[in-house]
Amino acid sequence: MAVAEVEERQLLKTLRWYDGFVIALAIPGFLLGSLGYSVGDLGGWGAAILWGISAIVAVFINTIYSELATMFPDKSGGLALYAHEAWRKYTTLIGPIATFGYWIGWSVVLSVNGLFIGSIIQGAWFADEPGGSYLAGDGYFSVFGLTEFGLPAAIALGLILAVWLFNVYGARVGVTFGYFAGILLMVPLFVMMILPFLNGSFDSDNLTNTLNDDGQAWGGLQLALVWLWLMCWSAWGVDVCATFAPEYKDTVRDTKLALRSAALFSLFVYILLPIAFVGGAGAEAVAGYDYVGGMMTIVGSDSELLKDLFVVCIVASFLITMN
Repeated sequence: MAVAEVEERQLLKTLRWYDGFVIALAIPGFLLGSLGYSVGDLGGWGAAILWGISAIVAVFINTIYSELATMFPDKSGGLALYAHEAWRKYTTLIGPIATFGYWIGWSVVLSVNGLFIGSIIQGAWFADEPGGSYLAGDGYFSVFGLTEFGLPAAIALGLILAVWLFNVYGARVGVTFGYFAGILLMVPLFVMMILPFLNGSFDSDNLTNTLNDDGQAWGGLQLALVWLWLMCWSAWGVDVCATFAPEYKDTVRDTKLALRSAALFSLFVYILLPIAFVGGAGAEAVAGYDYVGGMMTIVGSDSELLKDLFVVCIVASFLITMN
C-alpha cells in the first residue's frame, strides 16, 4: 500500500524585535503620502491633531495585537489570521474576506507609492521625459486607450518588480534593505521634524486649523471623521509587525517589543512632523507635495547636491512602504 508523507515545514526564526521595528518604518512613508492633502484640507494644526489621534488609537490596538500574536505563535498572517480564527466556528467566509480587505491596503501601496517615486524622480532629474496622463500622446504609448504610460509608470513598474524580488528570497533580505532605506529615511525626518526648531525656521503663523471654519458640517466633526477614517489606513499599519510573529526568535517577547516600539515611534512622528514641517516650510509647499523644496527652505540652501540628496532620501521613505 502506498503511503503519502506530508513534510512538515516551518518559517525560519531569524528576526528580532528591532527587525520588526525596521519593517514598521513604512508607516512614516504612509504619513508623507497623505500629509499634503490633509494639510491642504485641514491646515497644519488640524492635520496634526487628527494624525495624532489616529496614531494614539494605533498604540492601544497594537497592545491587543501583541496578545493575539502570542496565541498563534506558529501562524503568520496578522490581522487576517486573527479574524479567521475568531470567526471560523461560525463561518469560514470571514477568513478570505478579512485577508483580501487587509492585504489590498498594502497591495495598492505598490502602485501608488511607485508612481509617487516616479513623479519625484522625473521632476528632479528627467523633466523632459513624458509623464503620462489621460491626455492622448502625453506618454510613451497609450494603455487600452484609458491612460498614457510615461516615465513615472515605468519607474513604478520597475520598483514593484524589485521589491518583489527582495522578498522572494525571504524576510531577511527585505529587512536588510529596510535597514539601508531606514537610515536614509532619518535624514528627511530630522529636517522635517527637528531642524525647524533648531535653526529658527519654525513659524507658528504657518499653522492653521480649518476644522473651526464657519460653515463646516456638524461644527467640523463631519470633516474630522472622514479624515480619521482615511488616516487610520496609514497610522494603523504599525500592526504589520504582528504579521511576522512566527519568524521572531522569541515570539512572545520580540512581537510585543516590535509592536510597542513601532507604535510609539509612529505616534511621535505623526504628531510632531506635521507641526514642525508646516511651521518650517509653509502650508503651501506641504499641501503641494513639494517636500524637497520645503526641506530646502528649512535648511536655507539652494545647493543642487543637497537637493539631490533629499530626493534620494524621500524616495527611500516611499521604497520602505513598498517593500
